[in-house]
Amino acid sequence: VASMRLCDGVLLVVDAAEGVMPGTEQSLNRVIRDDLQLTVVINKMDRLALELKLPPTDAFFKLRHIMNELNAIIDQYPGLTEERREGLRLAPDRGNVCFASAKQGWIFSIEQFAKMYLSEHRKVPLSAEGLTRRLWGD
Repeated sequence: VASMRLCDGVLLVVDAAEGVMPGTEQSLNRVIRDDLQLTVVINKMDRLALELKLPPTDAFFKLRHIMNELNAIIDQYPGLTEERREGLRLAPDRGNVCFASAKQGWIFSIEQFAKMYLSEHRKVPLSAEGLTRRLWGD
């Protein structure tokens, strides 16, 4: 935590299976207090399928729950201007959240996935931006 004083931004890593833990909340509050830029990496994505054996829909809702918890911490922080609160809002389609498996050696953002998918499936009538919104949105 003391090292945050030397940084311009923070890469906050959250375990996909465990979710937001007390230390995560403390770190996020420190990021807000010190007015740092924030990127979240949801790591151990492989655990959702291989260990927890979650079907894709359940895995999506687990990830969405993590995002909702992080954003609730941001929303509850006292004294934030609406502009700062909106600037901190976390969402994969905003480019401030990535998904990873350090054990398997991969990481991607939703935008990277959309671009890769569209390069392989050229007949999809969407832009990368449009697919990015659809991949995480409703």
